[in-house]
Amino acid sequence: MFINTITKEYPRFIGDIQLLHPNATENDLPDGWALVVETPKPEYQEGKAIYEIAPKEVGGVWTQQWNVRDFNAEELEIHRKNDKKVGEFLAKLKAVQEEEIANS
Repeated sequence: MFINTITKEYPRFIGDIQLLHPNATENDLPDGWALVVETPKPEYQEGKAIYEIAPKEVGGVWTQQWNVRDFNAEELEIHRKNDKKVGEFLAKLKAVQEEEIANS
């Protein structure tokens, strides 16, 4: 991924750059463009939202950044509803599997 260091447009891809600068390559970027070094996404944490934020220039290298925050009330409710739906689905699946085993 790339960033336009002037406008801060991100994420951009080599094809985006080549639309403006047809001879650009990943190793020969025009002025105002930089490679963004990818970083690992933080591990899942119960009750936390993890999302990418704008890259930051660290020691002359543009680096991918992540933010971790607590779920808000709406997000917690969505996760509770989804957990309930998944639990109901798994219970139905288990019942179907047990019925198939009993009928074999």
